[in-house]
Parts: sequence; structure tokens; C-alpha cells
Amino acid sequence: MPCSVDWESTLLTDRLYVAYMFTLGLFIPLAVVLFSYGNIIRIMRTIADRRATSCPHMAAFVSRHHIRMMQMLFAMLLAFCVTWIPYGIHCLIIVFGHKKILSEDGAIFIMMLAKASIGTYPVIYACMNNEIQNAFKAWSIRGGC
Repeated sequence: MPCSVDWESTLLTDRLYVAYMFTLGLFIPLAVVLFSYGNIIRIMRTIADRRATSCPHMAAFVSRHHIRMMQMLFAMLLAFCVTWIPYGIHCLIIVFGHKKILSEDGAIFIMMLAKASIGTYPVIYACMNNEIQNAFKAWSIRGGC
């Protein structure tokens, strides 16, 4: 019995295991991300509405901040989908019997894209967060370490 998933097995138990893994590894995390980001957006709108009614002069600032946060959330969601969905689709195609859809290089690229997803959130956050950008500028002006 191997220590890895047998993607090419035609046994019902192996296919059910793969479906179970995709449910826990791709679909549930995607649902959690969508639910969480939806709640973040809902809360941000509520706060923005409260501030706009209590302090009309702050409405423009809140609106800019709200748009920037929405852009960051959209970029993170897009990064998750771009990195993991191709891998999931490719694996499901293999599981259901179509072996040579992609070349070996294409399959490796998709796998490495999924593995590279671990670094996408910090990069997106650093690129879209003004506080981090300002801190990096101050650090680089001082000469780094």
C-alpha cells in the first residue's frame, strides 16, 4: 500500500478517497475563503456607513480605504483560484480516466503553480498595504540591515 494517493486507480474506494480529499482540500477551503471574505466586506460596509453618517468629511477616506481593501481581497481570492483550481481540475481529469490531457511538463507546471500558492498571500498583502510599503521604503533608505 503506497503512502500517496493512487490517482489512476479505478477502484471505487480510491475514487471516493480522491473525492473526499478534493472536498477537504479544495472545495471546503474555497467555501471558507468566500464566506470569510464576504463577511469582511459586509462588516467593512457597515463600518463605512456608520462613519459616513456620523462624520461626513471622513466619507472620502473611508471610501478609498474600503476600495483598497476590496481590491486586496479580490486579488487574494483570484490568487487562490488561479493557483489551485487548475491543479484540481487536472487531478480530477486523471482520476476519471483521461490520462494524457497535458504533457509531463504541463502537469509539473500546474503542480508547481499550486505549490507556489504559499507565497502569494504575503506578496499580495505586502504590495497592497501602505504601512508595509512605507516601512520597506524607510528600511531601504536606512541601508537595510
